[in-house]
Amino acid sequence: MDDEYEPLSLQDAFGDLKDPRVRTPEHDLMEMLVVALAAILSGADGWVGIALWGQGQLEWLRRYLPLRNGIASHDT
Repeated sequence: MDDEYEPLSLQDAFGDLKDPRVRTPEHDLMEMLVVALAAILSGADGWVGIALWGQGQLEWLRRYLPLRNGIASHDT
């Protein structure tokens, strides 16, 4: 059995995820997923923690993501 595997990109993992928001979204869904994942891996626990972490790391995150409208609020 071959122990090597091909890592899954976030786009491959979540690319088929349908955006449930009915109005025109202000924040890109894939960007929100990346921020949420990075925040959780950094110790955030819950939506408020994710939003606070994202706001604190906005300058760093913008090196990798456009985040044109900043970080989504905790209830987005």
